Amino acid sequence: MVTKKRSKSLSPPRKDPVMKRLADTLSRDELVGSLYSSTDERVLRLAEMMADPAYARFTLAKLCQRLGLSTLDLLELFRRHKLDMGIVEMSRRAPGIMEDVAEDAKSRMEACRKCHGTGMVKDKNTEEMSRCLHCSGEGQVRVSGDYRARKLFFQVMTTGQDPR
Repeated sequence: MVTKKRSKSLSPPRKDPVMKRLADTLSRDELVGSLYSSTDERVLRLAEMMADPAYARFTLAKLCQRLGLSTLDLLELFRRHKLDMGIVEMSRRAPGIMEDVAEDAKSRMEACRKCHGTGMVKDKNTEEMSRCLHCSGEGQVRVSGDYRARKLFFQVMTTGQDPR
């Protein structure tokens, strides 16, 4: 008697515990929404089947098995969709963050550390007050903005691109 050697393959989606957790965790609407972002015909067909009342009695795993989609295929599609949505949300915040970088890059006036903003310092030997040389008697000094923020600011402004 000749026995066939069984090839070891992944279990079908209907037997995969990850597929069951995925189906239990995600709402149908959330999953269908992520599927429509794909260009894969099988995935688009899955989205249509999930939205069609005629397939309401079929589990997600059974539909995936019919279309030849693995649990990993589905997870990767959902992960990619969520990552894309996150990038959109980050992009919406980019103007405010760029404004913060520009603000951090700006120089500012601060009280002089030598005279503590008075414009006068006491000579250690004579105890006489004299004009502060550090701030020229103004009581304030100009402090450059954050070096990294300035560098980033000029890189973006001159190239219009991410400086990496």
